[in-house]
Amino acid sequence: MSYLTPEKNLKYLRIYHTSSKLLVPFSVVSFGLYQTRHKNISLTFNIVNVINFSFHSYVSTSCIISDYVKIKHIEPLIRRLNIGTHVIATAGVINILYKYNIN
Repeated sequence: MSYLTPEKNLKYLRIYHTSSKLLVPFSVVSFGLYQTRHKNISLTFNIVNVINFSFHSYVSTSCIISDYVKIKHIEPLIRRLNIGTHVIATAGVINILYKYNIN
């Protein structure tokens, strides 16, 4: 289950470093589209931003878990909580974006 330890997978790290360069530019574009009221394009950029921020946060938190959690039998539980909370938070924010976009 390499998705629980993304810091040990070169493919995930490559995506992490590439996506980190897109955090600020995509946020600026998303804000600009929000100001012009292009709802469909704005929604798409907002969802991409949410997924990008969530992935970046997940990998960063996973690196912190690797560095600071030294009790080996607790580490898998913390990693599952890490991915679970990130998935729930991402789904919740995307749900709110969809509800906001309808109105």
